[in-house]
Amino acid sequence: MRSPDSRERVRLSDIADEAGVSVATISKVLNGHGDISPATRARIEGLLTARGYVRRSQRERPPGGLIELVFHEFEASWSMEIIAGVQEVAKEQGLAVVVTESGGAHSLGEQWIEGVLRRRPAGIVLVASAVLA
Repeated sequence: MRSPDSRERVRLSDIADEAGVSVATISKVLNGHGDISPATRARIEGLLTARGYVRRSQRERPPGGLIELVFHEFEASWSMEIIAGVQEVAKEQGLAVVVTESGGAHSLGEQWIEGVLRRRPAGIVLVASAVLA
């Protein structure tokens, strides 16, 4: 088993094995579900702390994070106005903007989702409807 100060990523499956529970039980503890006994919850929380587990949402983001801006379709000048507005706010926060158009598709596909997960953006903005003049 890893030491608490190990630089390796803590895996929930390792915590589950050590606690003698399923990964689903670990997930329930992390997400605050109430159907876990207090003793089991305390044991799991103790192991998570001892192993240095930090939820993704609590990890520090590297400088220069991203905002994903996703359009269903680029439509006229209002699309550029939205891009400019998002870029302005993102710049104030030290973030870059990645712009994607789905080409009218209602799903961007698994490859796009995998790319987003790799980039770990600070947020995703979906622009899914037309603005009528």
